[in-house]
Amino acid sequence: LPISLREVLRAASSGATAERSFAEARLGEMERGCGVCGAFEGYVSALIEVIRESSGVESSSRLLAAICLKNVVSRRWRAVTVGKHARGAVSEAEKGRVREFLLEFLVNERDLLVRAQLTDALRRAVRVDWPKAWPDALEKLVSSDEAFARCLGELATKRLPADRKAFALAAQELLPRVVVAFHNAQGDSSPRRWVYRAMRSLLSADVWNEAALDAFFGRAMQRLPEPDLWILVADIAYKPKFRHRYASAFVAKALLAEDDGWDEPRVEFITRCVDFLEEGHLPQIFAFAAATLPLSNAELRAWAENDDDSDDDDEAWGDDDD
Repeated sequence: LPISLREVLRAASSGATAERSFAEARLGEMERGCGVCGAFEGYVSALIEVIRESSGVESSSRLLAAICLKNVVSRRWRAVTVGKHARGAVSEAEKGRVREFLLEFLVNERDLLVRAQLTDALRRAVRVDWPKAWPDALEKLVSSDEAFARCLGELATKRLPADRKAFALAAQELLPRVVVAFHNAQGDSSPRRWVYRAMRSLLSADVWNEAALDAFFGRAMQRLPEPDLWILVADIAYKPKFRHRYASAFVAKALLAEDDGWDEPRVEFITRCVDFLEEGHLPQIFAFAAATLPLSNAELRAWAENDDDSDDDDEAWGDDDD
């Protein structure tokens, strides 16, 4: 099977039109027959062997093999019956091989296109298998950065009460570890993007660890203005605990920080905090600004007076409703 599969992959990715059509049809047959007792039960393991061979196999064939593996996880990971037709799933033994392969190989894969397909296959497998069939998936993925964040994002969208409860329990344990990873991320913002995505997913489960979040948001204030961070705080701006403890500081930063301008995530955050501003929190914002931003008291007063003048300007426009 592996030899013939390589030939089919090569034809499907680089052959002439007629040859490519035949090869694509053959791949479809192999996928449909890869279930338990199917004609191509070894199909999944053969795909893994092709992907493993980073040398000696065309990059286009490896990429197509990764796409085929992702399709198997998407369409054949569990048995489905539609009317009188049953669609078999891959065997538990092959599922185990796929899980082990993804955990082992994904971190070291250098081909970005292949890695993207494998990451997609991983998050789909985690969605189906965690926590019952693959209880230690998240624990093993913590060091996988982007893949870990994407799997968290997938699990955060599940809505069954049992799934939400399981995710909330896991999120409570994972939150401090993600904060540590954030503190260890140095240099440009790229290594921290997965942390922001992971935090959005964890906080969607309404977990709240005050010590961990104080450490995270305290350091995050020094990272502004990173768009991914503004996306995170905009996403959780409506949460009462966030507003009570952190929103004043972020609003002050958003309004007064001097940088390259206002990006869409920051505008979204301020929009969501409009009613927060109307609740009388401006003194807190000014106190924070005076303590942490490079503005003198005179500059703060001037800023406030300019803000008051803007009300007069609004009145000068007259009443447009007449």
